[in-house]
Amino acid sequence: GVVSLALFGDRSGDGSDAWHGVYVLLAASVGIAGVLSILVLVALGKRHGGFGTPGMVGLVLATVGVVISIGITWASPMWMGILGIGYLTLGISMYARDIAPKAGSVLLSVGMLIGTAAFFIVEAAELGWTDSEGNYPLAWIISEMTGFILTGLALLILGLWLRSESPVEEHRTPVAA
Repeated sequence: GVVSLALFGDRSGDGSDAWHGVYVLLAASVGIAGVLSILVLVALGKRHGGFGTPGMVGLVLATVGVVISIGITWASPMWMGILGIGYLTLGISMYARDIAPKAGSVLLSVGMLIGTAAFFIVEAAELGWTDSEGNYPLAWIISEMTGFILTGLALLILGLWLRSESPVEEHRTPVAA
């Protein structure tokens, strides 16, 4: 969605969008990435004994944000904000329970919220061009890229850390006959 707005978005003001298919494809990739990130966080929780109640509330909020991003992709300040609150709650729980590296937990906690804040700052500053509806596409581009890069970096840190962990061996007692 971000790349299509930057490269192919409607700057003419006539409402036409010859690149609608590209936008749909890239917007779908946002939804797919969101679903995969939730699955990774669920697996992380299972691997380390859970996130506790606040962390689970955060995971539910993050999931709601992902679902909204799939249904209403253009409303990124809304779903990024909900996703950001979910990640903040989840990240604080991860940090407090010392489940994962601190840097990954902190970046996960703030990435989407920083992106959401960037939207309102750029929109208020009226930076860039306006589209046919009077919006500033640069606000979406900067906010989404900021949120995605910071959250992606958090997930990269968490993923590299998980990959470096030694596997846990399961010890089972044989059942007596």
